[in-house]
Amino acid sequence: MEEIVNLTALEGSVDFSMMGMFLKSDWVVKFVIILLVIFSIQSWKTIIQKILLINKIKKISKKLKIIFGPVSLWMSFTNKLMISIKKAFQIFLEIL
Repeated sequence: MEEIVNLTALEGSVDFSMMGMFLKSDWVVKFVIILLVIFSIQSWKTIIQKILLINKIKKISKKLKIIFGPVSLWMSFTNKLMISIKKAFQIFLEIL
């Protein structure tokens, strides 16, 4: 019975908190945990940067839509431009 009593006395003194387990761990475990924290911070930094970039691009696209009008007009302009560039290139090739 004394062994059981001693084990229960030990259970109360064992620290199962995250910091307690970290401090009692080996250097390899500490190194891996520190790397995981660093990479986690870097990942969240990248996620936040991408969200801010997407919002900025949305604002710019709204301004461009106001300036250039609907997409169909813009697409017809680019199609006409490509056709005229092809014709100009064909004329250039005929001259050579």
